[in-house]
Amino acid sequence: MNFEISNICSAFAPEGMGTRVTNKEAFIGVLQQALAEYDTSQDRIPGQHFVRLPEAAIALVSCGVGKRTDDPEDYVAREHRGVVGLFLRRELAAIAESVAAVVYTR
Repeated sequence: MNFEISNICSAFAPEGMGTRVTNKEAFIGVLQQALAEYDTSQDRIPGQHFVRLPEAAIALVSCGVGKRTDDPEDYVAREHRGVVGLFLRRELAAIAESVAAVVYTR
């Protein structure tokens, strides 16, 4: 099974905001196993798979959100979609409760 990461997917980028995959190779391995067991008959759109990943995937991602604080040191200024805003530092990200991936086939 071959994967290509979409050019709009930012989760594998080393920097940036939003959800981030912290171990690409392990994540792809978990995703490949989940896809091998995935039932495509449940797809709402042909060729677009919403794959819920097992709990093992939780340790492989960093959430893109966290609990807000009142400490200015907990934030960094970043440009996002043309606007500068304040965002929590990555180390304050919440722990994921579940992980899913959208996979398109061609």
